[in-house]
Amino acid sequence: TDILDVDLAVYSATQAALVLARDTDGNPYTVADTELWYADYNGAAWSHLNRLTTNTLTDTTPSLSYNAAGQPVIVWLQGDELMMQTGWSGSPAVARTASSSGAFLNFELLPDANGNLALVWQEIFTEGVNASYAVYDLSNHVWGADSTLMRDAEMEESFAPAFAGDGT
Repeated sequence: TDILDVDLAVYSATQAALVLARDTDGNPYTVADTELWYADYNGAAWSHLNRLTTNTLTDTTPSLSYNAAGQPVIVWLQGDELMMQTGWSGSPAVARTASSSGAFLNFELLPDANGNLALVWQEIFTEGVNASYAVYDLSNHVWGADSTLMRDAEMEESFAPAFAGDGT
């Protein structure tokens, strides 16, 4: 199959989307042709797949969410950088550099009720694999510094992050 990864986000009963990484030439040994595609759901039917990226870098590992205004927000790896884009026709921006190493694995994106975003991922430390995070401040349009949720010998994996009602 030419689909390498997929993520789904639901905003309401009449608004959802999926984004997927697709190998455009069907050859898994050529990675620069991996691009992102998306489809919207309107409560009754899915749109056709639309191409999101077109470049000579590897675009993979998409994570999709919605902001408070109902716009899709996507983060993905493009080469060695984590990219972020709001809306399907928005301009992608670098959210985090040096993001393709083993120190940055299995990330998940989630919004709070005010439109701030949190990115949670596995990070390799000398004592093991632990959970780290960064928060996007919508009012200032910047990502905060990387922080560690846990730092112990046990391996943290399979995240299901969520914000509490008070935004914490």
